[in-house]
Amino acid sequence: MKRKTSLVVLFLLTQLALCAFGKTNTLLFVIHTDKREYDFGEPVVLTYRLSNMDQLKPVAVDTRSLVSPLLFAKVRNPAGKALLSTAEPPRVATTGTMAPKMLQPGETLSNSFDLSQYYGDNYPFNSPHNFDVPGEYTISAAYVSDLTAGSPKYEASPLVIRVEALSPEHADDLIRHLRDNQYAKRLKALGLLRRAQAQQVVPIAFEILQASSDTELRHEAARSIYELADGRSRKQIADHLTTDDEVIKGFMALTLGRLKDKESVPMLIDMCNPERQPESYRSALKALTEIGDSRAIPALERVAEIDHSPEMREMARDAVRKLKSGLDSRSAP
Repeated sequence: MKRKTSLVVLFLLTQLALCAFGKTNTLLFVIHTDKREYDFGEPVVLTYRLSNMDQLKPVAVDTRSLVSPLLFAKVRNPAGKALLSTAEPPRVATTGTMAPKMLQPGETLSNSFDLSQYYGDNYPFNSPHNFDVPGEYTISAAYVSDLTAGSPKYEASPLVIRVEALSPEHADDLIRHLRDNQYAKRLKALGLLRRAQAQQVVPIAFEILQASSDTELRHEAARSIYELADGRSRKQIADHLTTDDEVIKGFMALTLGRLKDKESVPMLIDMCNPERQPESYRSALKALTEIGDSRAIPALERVAEIDHSPEMREMARDAVRKLKSGLDSRSAP
């Protein structure tokens, strides 16, 4: 009898303890990566787990905030710069009906995302490749329960991962991949070398522009030239201003602007024609502003006066102001 009474008391105490815990209605939000050290260019996969820690009651979670939970993720690069446009997880007022899911006691939801490729719907990362600088990155995230202002926020403990620099052996492998017959392998290798700032990719990028017929590969090559080429490639860059591909032409114009190449000013002025395609036209305007040569002023004033696009007129006026300001500062005693 004593034993039976003891068991009954123990059962009641257990139930009371469970009820006390259940009243907290607690959600636990946890994040983890597939590993802590990554080679350069390797995908960084983040997994989140949202658990109902209540042992008795289900919890309603809004599936709208689970569709893109990395809307609330933050990544800081080795320099401490946030790779999201918001300093804090956003609290967005939404319209429409809540789309709840009942998370049962002890149940866990989980999902994984490649952070190096992820774009949030409203608060995108600054680049589709967020881990281009070797070093340590801090990743933090929060789950906001229903996306409405003032709703509870559950923050996961931050993670620290490390991205290694591109090794010479890896770079040599990627250079070999650029000669591969598989298009996807060539495109990936070219992108990785560009992001690693590997100067040896520049001559191969010019070869691709010359020989390849694949548009996406050619555009990646042009972007590599824009980011990596120096003054030694000036003539090759200028030669590609005559291409029919407006994207490539735009990258070449921007490259000449970055190099502040005064010899290219007449060609860039010729490109500053409202009748041309806007991609290369806009790039030529930016390049002339970067170069800062007064010969461009009449052409830019004409754009500011006659172009049908308010955006282009304002860009041209701004360019003229900058050029004239530069002239004034040089002539000042």
